[in-house]
Amino acid sequence: MSNLDYLKIQTDLFQSISPRSQDILERRFGLNNKNKETLDSIGQDLSITRERVRQIEEASLAKLRDLQTPQVEELRRSFGSYLNKYGGLRREDCILEELSVKENDQPYIFFFLVLEPDFFSTKPDEFVYPFWTIQKEKIDLAHQIIEQLVSEIKQRQRSLSEKEILKIYPRESNMIKSCLEVARNIEQGIDGDYGLADWPEVCPQRLKDKAYLVLRETGQPLHFTKVAELINEFNSRWQYNKYQSVRKALAQTVHNELIRDPRFVLVGRGLYALKEWGYEPGTVKDLIVKILREEGKPMTRDEIIEKVLKQRFVEKTTILLNLGRKDYFKRQEDKTYRLIRN
Repeated sequence: MSNLDYLKIQTDLFQSISPRSQDILERRFGLNNKNKETLDSIGQDLSITRERVRQIEEASLAKLRDLQTPQVEELRRSFGSYLNKYGGLRREDCILEELSVKENDQPYIFFFLVLEPDFFSTKPDEFVYPFWTIQKEKIDLAHQIIEQLVSEIKQRQRSLSEKEILKIYPRESNMIKSCLEVARNIEQGIDGDYGLADWPEVCPQRLKDKAYLVLRETGQPLHFTKVAELINEFNSRWQYNKYQSVRKALAQTVHNELIRDPRFVLVGRGLYALKEWGYEPGTVKDLIVKILREEGKPMTRDEIIEKVLKQRFVEKTTILLNLGRKDYFKRQEDKTYRLIRN
């Protein structure tokens, strides 16, 4: 692809059509640094109807399609080879980005895709993003695969790995990844598996859900500043609509969310863990009370410290200071501690 000069190919092709046709195509496709325009706006500017603009556009494209130049043949081979690598199907925005050689190449690439009669596209809808294919029947096949896969995920009530999906559709394995990319209602979660886009564990919208997934992914307690940092790293994966802006996670905002959500437990100074990992909520004092209550008998200082340190990342002196709370704990003659209040 690196040897293709899209601007030169377009310039050479346009020599075969009238200046007015050139102007209309440039404005419709945003070529030569012009902004994309509607049929109405061009018609008003040229004092002709929008239908006449459409007719000129279609006639100009038809004339250009009849031209069989070496450059056009090279484009056809290059684009066709690219699409074949992805099973003959590729999401439009991926094509425009990956085939670009220079800045501002994307309008030309889209123009050449439209110009090529052997390439077929589908308009975006509630189920798919716009995509292109070299076999028209793959459009219906992609829709069928996506619909069946959504049903399969719903039935299993969990995300599926790419390996699991390939086992379901072994005959279409070369285009499965492309189908997953064009599906609007299927997204890849933080763990790499594919689930439904409206599941918060796949595409979280709320900050606290993102924090939960970050902690679950790392599998260990983290400082709230690290949680915010990782959320921002993973935001690009969660930004399933690439044109949607994602607000940067601020550390203090993350801290506030973690404090309020019962799924998280403060286990040290700024350190949070998931309650589902077995961590108990509450202060160090509350934890000592719970430990002694569950033990049902007095415990030594070292025994208490050992159990607390399994739940909290604190200094031993912090535990000893809490054991000194005479309104809660009594140190006995045998140097064990018991609860005053039950």
